[in-house]
Amino acid sequence: MYAAKKYDVLGLQTKCRSFLDIEMSAINVCTVLDQAIAFDNMDFQKMCLKLITRQSKDVLETESFVEISRSALKAILMCDNFGTSECELFNGCKRWAKHACKSSGRSETDSDIRDVLGKELIDLIRFPAMAAKEFSENVTKISLLCQSDIIDVFRAISTQKTVSSFKSEPRISLTMECLFIRCETFANDRGGDFASTVSPQINGKGNNLSFSVSDDCALSGVAMCLPVHDGSTKATLEIFEDCLTVHKTTVTLNFNGDTYEVIKIKQNIPLVKGKLYTIKVLNNGQIIFRCKE
Repeated sequence: MYAAKKYDVLGLQTKCRSFLDIEMSAINVCTVLDQAIAFDNMDFQKMCLKLITRQSKDVLETESFVEISRSALKAILMCDNFGTSECELFNGCKRWAKHACKSSGRSETDSDIRDVLGKELIDLIRFPAMAAKEFSENVTKISLLCQSDIIDVFRAISTQKTVSSFKSEPRISLTMECLFIRCETFANDRGGDFASTVSPQINGKGNNLSFSVSDDCALSGVAMCLPVHDGSTKATLEIFEDCLTVHKTTVTLNFNGDTYEVIKIKQNIPLVKGKLYTIKVLNNGQIIFRCKE
C-alpha cells in the first residue's frame, strides 16, 4: 500500500484493492484502516469502514480494535451507519480507552478514561440514541459526563427531542435480519430442504441451493424442513463459498407440526458480493417436507 501510494502505481493499487476484497476481515480491518488513514487513501478507508459498519459486533470484540489509532476511532464514530447499538459502541470506546491507559502506564480511573477519550471523541458518541436503562447503567455510573450533560441526555431520551449537545439520531443498522423465502408450498414425499433441480450438485449428492448476493452481508441462519410425521431425524447442513466449505454441522430436526424451522448459525457467515454460495442438506432419516417448484 505504501509503495502504491508513494509511486502512484495504478496497477499495484488495483492489486492491493483486489487483495483486500478477498483477505480483509473483522480481525484485520482495523489494522488496514490505520494504514489507509496513514497513507491518506480514501478508497481503502471507505472499504474498511464499510466492512466495520456491517460486521460491527465482531470488529468491536477483536484485539486489533483496542489498538487502533485515535484517528481511526474518530472515523468510526463519525459513521452514520453501524451494526450494533450505541451502547455497545460506547463500551467499545471505553475498552479502547482502558487499553490506551494501560499502554501508556496510566491508571484506568474514570478521570483517566475521560482524558484519554477527550471531548472530541466523547462528543461523537450519540448518548441520546441509547435506551434510558442503557444510559443509566453504562454511562452515568462513571464520571464521564458532567451533571448537566447527564440531565440533558435523559431529557432527550424521554422527550425524543434534541435538547442536548450530543447527536440524537440513531445510527442506521445494516445488520437487520431478513428472511428470504424460496418457496411457499411444500411436498411431503422424501426429500431435503430444497429441490435438487435448483442448482448444480456438489459431489453429485444432496439437495442444494445456490445463490449470490448483490452486496456484502451475512448469513445468520438457514430454514430447514422438518419431519412429516412424529419423531426426529438427523441432517447435515453444509455451506460452500464457491467450492470451499465454510460451514458444516449436524442438526436434529424435530416434528412439531410446522413445515420448516430456521436453524441459527452460531457465528454469522460473511457473504461477499460476486461469490457463489451453495447450501447443501443431507437427510438420511425419516421423511421430511421439501420445497416444491
